[in-house]
Amino acid sequence: MEKFFVMSDIHSEYDMMITALKEKGFEEDNNNHKIIIVGDILDRGDQGHKLIVFIGKLIEADRIQGVLGNHDQFLIDFLDEKFKAVGFNIRYNGFGKTVKLVSDEVTIYADKLKYLPKKFKKKYPLFSSWVKKLPLYLEFQKHIFVHGALNFKLNNFRNTPRKFATWKFQKDISIPKRVKQTIVVGHLPTINFSDNRNGDIIAKENLLMIDGGATYGGKMNVHVIKGQNL
Repeated sequence: MEKFFVMSDIHSEYDMMITALKEKGFEEDNNNHKIIIVGDILDRGDQGHKLIVFIGKLIEADRIQGVLGNHDQFLIDFLDEKFKAVGFNIRYNGFGKTVKLVSDEVTIYADKLKYLPKKFKKKYPLFSSWVKKLPLYLEFQKHIFVHGALNFKLNNFRNTPRKFATWKFQKDISIPKRVKQTIVVGHLPTINFSDNRNGDIIAKENLLMIDGGATYGGKMNVHVIKGQNL
């Protein structure tokens, strides 16, 4: 039976991720065990290389899916040599930890960064290609996965803009009753809620918030869904 292990906001915390997966029964050699990442794979943590290698094996085995998070967009900007955005994200958003995967010298200056995107793509070709193809959301019969939020004020929420989907918080956007699926999001650490300082998953009606704030001292949550319930 297929099982989907849903995570978000890993932020290069490989050891925490592996521990959390094993606690939920994930088996690395079981082809029926698959992962869905609800955005924000790298940055902030120090184990990006191990994480990319792990994800690469799952990509090759067709056992992983994901959606675009704001930090994944940071990597795409880097790969596309948009250095103004890269410099900002190194300075303020933890992207320097990702740059360190290909350079001992982390700098915000374009002239120092310009050789690094090619180096990253050469070192991690499969992962780089996969990240650039991440969709804004994944929709199934019973669940929709999006990093930040879907704009249900639009006539068709499937037209939600990229910045909205990766930056807004779904808790601030009402989900209409016509939407029958559960919306699963990351992005907003649940440790930010005063009644949830341990970072557990928060379930509110048809909204599931799974980012436990692992990289901020919280926890790495894994939500398991059996295949027939996806």
